[in-house]
Amino acid sequence: MTARAGRRKRRNARALPFRTKDWNWFHTNDTTGVDKIKQVLENGSTACLAIWVWGNFDGIAQHDYMYCVADKSGSIGAGTW
Repeated sequence: MTARAGRRKRRNARALPFRTKDWNWFHTNDTTGVDKIKQVLENGSTACLAIWVWGNFDGIAQHDYMYCVADKSGSIGAGTW
């Protein structure tokens, strides 16, 4: 086993406790969805979140790092990463 493969194996072993046993999805366009996420976290579970990235995400520093869907502009997937 190469050193790189050994590091990967150790890293994966450390991640085992964080694997998901189940999954679910819900909308976060209102407080109901946000409250569900909070409850998941309060119960000691992990959560994985995804957001659509619009063109104005690149200038987020100009908006105090507040990313609001109501202010989206540009095209989706336009991030520079």
